[in-house]
Amino acid sequence: MHQRNADFLYLPDRHDPAAARVAWSTPHYGEIADDVRERLERLDDAMFAAIDGCREALRRAESLWDDAASSLDWRLIEESREQYLRYAVDVTRRFEFDPQASAERMLLALDVIAMLTKC
Repeated sequence: MHQRNADFLYLPDRHDPAAARVAWSTPHYGEIADDVRERLERLDDAMFAAIDGCREALRRAESLWDDAASSLDWRLIEESREQYLRYAVDVTRRFEFDPQASAERMLLALDVIAMLTKC
């Protein structure tokens, strides 16, 4: 599970998704309510699983993203969008240079990019 708190968001290591999580500091937007944190954690889990090639997770991510984008603080949404896009782009770039990379995973990462950038 990807964990969030008011100070850090944990993301898969961009070079090895199975490795330990990488922490990055987030701006303080005030206290994040527990229910909001839980929603963001579910969204993280679905998004990263989708980017990592799980089609079922992509369906969950689409629903969770629409719900979060329409109801949560825009700063939290933009912060999340930036991290998902960074990871998804990295996955697609791996496909360019690694003949062993999964084409299905790359295509699902592109689906996530399209979802996150639609108007």
